[in-house]
Amino acid sequence: MADLNAKDGNQETVVGLVGMLAGALVVHALQDHSPFWTWLCFTVLTALHLAFNYSGVSAVQLRTLNRQRAHIVVSRFLDTSTGGSSDSGGKVPSTRGTVLSPAQTARLEAIVWPKDDGVRLGASLARVLDAWTGAPEGGSVAPSSFTSLMNAHAGLDHCSALDTRNQRVHVALREGTTARGVMLGYFHALALKQQQRRAGDGNGGRVAQSAEAVRALFDDFVEKARATGWEVDGERDLLLPDQFRFRTKLRQE
Repeated sequence: MADLNAKDGNQETVVGLVGMLAGALVVHALQDHSPFWTWLCFTVLTALHLAFNYSGVSAVQLRTLNRQRAHIVVSRFLDTSTGGSSDSGGKVPSTRGTVLSPAQTARLEAIVWPKDDGVRLGASLARVLDAWTGAPEGGSVAPSSFTSLMNAHAGLDHCSALDTRNQRVHVALREGTTARGVMLGYFHALALKQQQRRAGDGNGGRVAQSAEAVRALFDDFVEKARATGWEVDGERDLLLPDQFRFRTKLRQE
């Protein structure tokens, strides 16, 4: 990291010196011209500056999965595992169970306005219960609904439910959930959204079925992502979930 910082500092110094020299030459060339040429030169150089910066940022290929990259990679994996249509717009040829490489993902990554993934990660358990039962936000929920939610997610460090009113998946995370557990919760949420698109259904038994299979599917995704070059074993959580966490002593059956 120190070597990279030193190299970056040297490059900035050289670019600054070249820029000062070029600026002096431009000023000298324009000093006898009308303001129109000054503004035209300023506009062209500013546009080039923005274009080169955009090109430079687009060329970066990071190997860690933040929220946007995880959305792109997981969506493609789920779509090619089940034969659905991909969120990536068909720009990359797909095969069954495909995990995009960092280079492929970089070409699909939005620089300015990332796509809304429709997931509330780190939501309160009350919000997940509302989505699970279809009750209005803040309404009363029967104890049996809470039990069914916990049983449907037995063995997982999260609970998730699709709110059919706004098509958003709310994911509540258990206290002490690791970065891998957060990624599993996000993976599960995207699986639910895909399942709902294909079936046009709500939660209930479909969520339970997805919860039973999600861990095996997630393990397959992690193995393929690691082989493709993604860093999936780190302890840093880059998905930036909200701060709500839950804990319960309910015995799951």
